[in-house]
Amino acid sequence: MERWRAWTLGGLAVTVLVCGSAATWLSLHWPFTPEAVTSLLQQRFARQVLIGSFRETWFPPGCVANNVRFLHRVRKDLPPLIEARELAVKTSWIGVLRHHIDKVKIAGLRVVVPPADGSGKSPVMPNEKGETRISSIDEVEADNANLIFLPDAQGKTPTPVQIHQLRLDHLTAGRPLVFHVSLRYSRPAGELSASGRLGPWNKDNTGATPISGQYRFGDADLKTFHGLSGVLSADGKFNGVLTKISLDGSADVPEFHVDGSARKVHLMATYRASVDTQTADTQVDHVEARTGRTTIIANGRVAGREGEAGKTASLDLKVEKGRIEDLLNYFSEERQASMAGAVRLHAHAELPPGPGFLKKISLTGAFSVADARFTNPERQAPVNHLSESAAGEKKKEQDEDPRTALANLNGSVVARNGLASLSNLSFDFSGGAAEMDGTFNLLSKVVDLRGTLRTEGRLPDATSGFKSVLLKIATPFLRSHKLTTVPFKIEGNASNPSVGLNFGGRK
Repeated sequence: MERWRAWTLGGLAVTVLVCGSAATWLSLHWPFTPEAVTSLLQQRFARQVLIGSFRETWFPPGCVANNVRFLHRVRKDLPPLIEARELAVKTSWIGVLRHHIDKVKIAGLRVVVPPADGSGKSPVMPNEKGETRISSIDEVEADNANLIFLPDAQGKTPTPVQIHQLRLDHLTAGRPLVFHVSLRYSRPAGELSASGRLGPWNKDNTGATPISGQYRFGDADLKTFHGLSGVLSADGKFNGVLTKISLDGSADVPEFHVDGSARKVHLMATYRASVDTQTADTQVDHVEARTGRTTIIANGRVAGREGEAGKTASLDLKVEKGRIEDLLNYFSEERQASMAGAVRLHAHAELPPGPGFLKKISLTGAFSVADARFTNPERQAPVNHLSESAAGEKKKEQDEDPRTALANLNGSVVARNGLASLSNLSFDFSGGAAEMDGTFNLLSKVVDLRGTLRTEGRLPDATSGFKSVLLKIATPFLRSHKLTTVPFKIEGNASNPSVGLNFGGRK
């Protein structure tokens, strides 16, 4: 009995000693006091932190801070850079001893991001050299947060970003963290989700911190870009550092539409690009877009310009093997493209920000169409008859044995302010050729072309081609032997243009 009593008293003494020591340690190192939390945040973010109200919790151990504000370092008169309606921290008793946090939950987070100053350091990120007693955090949750990106010049509108879900896992010094984020993007308006790894944190240069992962961008409404419509979806991978991220992915727009066109087309693309996250400028390394049987290769840049709100797209475009009907579907008022044939195109295009796609776009290039034919039989008939006439067939023979004459089309185009100027336009077919110059209004769809037609056939045999009455009237003024030259014009609405002689008119 005495021995048992001694053991009991000894055990109680040890328990009291341990509890007393633990209480002393906790009183000295307890991390969940207003002063301790404020000091930790100020040290980590290198700025003054204010807390409206504070409550400690014991089961589980932790705290709840309300109305937390991170002030500017210099401009104390400005609204806080970071605000949180509530910041809740919880851990375990073992976690307290290990300086470990199980979870941080932030409600009502609002972050104002000033424009980059070119230093590679973010004014709202934690202090790179700031050290704290917290060794690790299992999870940070900050759902329904708001980011406000301030413009780099006065008069521009701030860019808001709504973060629906944000999770950060495994925050440990010297190791990468895992993140999951979903947010509402504004241009084009759609849902962006991403997951990946960030870090380890670069203490000398925040912008050089590595980042990688996967992303998906869905339900993106292209109406944000005036003159376009369609719903875009994209997914792919990204990697790089915080200031410059490379993207590799694919995009799909099942019903892409340009204002003024009668058709919606299926547009698909794969791409490689890099984004400067400080300016949001994008370097387009390679785009391979597919529509119908046509592949369009593009590269260039989408970037801001001094004194201009928004971004200007400047791209080099190339089509080596394609179909002219696939390209005309973007601009034609008709359900069926007016021409079919194999097309080649080399061009440079620029699209500044703002409404009016067709009026804003500028394009300079050269093109060729092989084996071209008009898809409307009434429009193709003149070419067929001219070709047959050039081959020496009589009108009766042409009617008895109709055939489709294929032609080759070459030319240059310069499009600005909604008007495409066509030059050195040549149209040749079996036994004849035409040379033209003129314009095509992308907005009104009015065509105005002038040129000369040369044919080796007899004009009366081609009467069903270029308006029989006009050609018969013109016959006395033209050469009647082997080679005949006819000045002509094509004008009016592109869907139903009129073709006529151009004596004494503009060449």
